[in-house]
Amino acid sequence: MAERAAAHVRALDRDILDGLVRGGYTLRNGGEHDCGVYHLFVTRGGGYYIDNGACRKIIDGKIKVKSGVEVERITPGGVVFTDGTELPADIIVVATGFDDVRVPIRNLLGEPAGAAVPPLWGLNAEGELKGPWRELQNLPNMWLMMGRDADEICAGNFGWCRCFSKILALQIKAKQEGLYGTRYAAPVEC
Repeated sequence: MAERAAAHVRALDRDILDGLVRGGYTLRNGGEHDCGVYHLFVTRGGGYYIDNGACRKIIDGKIKVKSGVEVERITPGGVVFTDGTELPADIIVVATGFDDVRVPIRNLLGEPAGAAVPPLWGLNAEGELKGPWRELQNLPNMWLMMGRDADEICAGNFGWCRCFSKILALQIKAKQEGLYGTRYAAPVEC
C-alpha cells in the first residue's frame, strides 16, 4: 500500500522532484521499495525531508546543493569538491543525517549498561517496530519513549508523546502492581 501511495505522491509532485534533481538534490524515494517517508521512518528513523520551504529555494537556485561527491577542502569563498568543482558559498550546511538513536542513551548510561541497549529503530523479523514505548530488553526498569520527525533529532515529538505516554505509563503501572506478566518479543537481530 505504501508503494502505491508513494508513487501517487511522486506523480503529484513530479515538477518539484524534477526541479530538485536539476538543483543537485539526490532523491531516494523511500529506500529499496520506493515506499516514501513511512518506510524510511520505521526502518531508519530518518533519511527524509518534509518540505518546509527549502525545496522551492533549491529549485530557484537560492540554495545550492551538491550530492554524491566528497568535500576536498573549504576555501574562504566556498567549497572545493573531489571532482574538481567549486561551489561559492556564504554559509555551508553539512547535512550528515541522523546518528544511531542509541548513542545518546549509551552516553547517558555509560558502560556496561549502554552496551546492553538493543536496536531501537527499524523493523524486526515479524515487521514490528523495535524498541520504542516499552521497557528496554536486557535493561530492567529502563523505559524508552521516542519519536522522530523532520524538526527533532531523537528527543521525540510531542504528538507521539501524547499518543504513547499513556500506554507507557500503563505498562509501568502494571509492572509496579505485579500485573505486567511476560511481554511478547520477537527475536532481535543486532
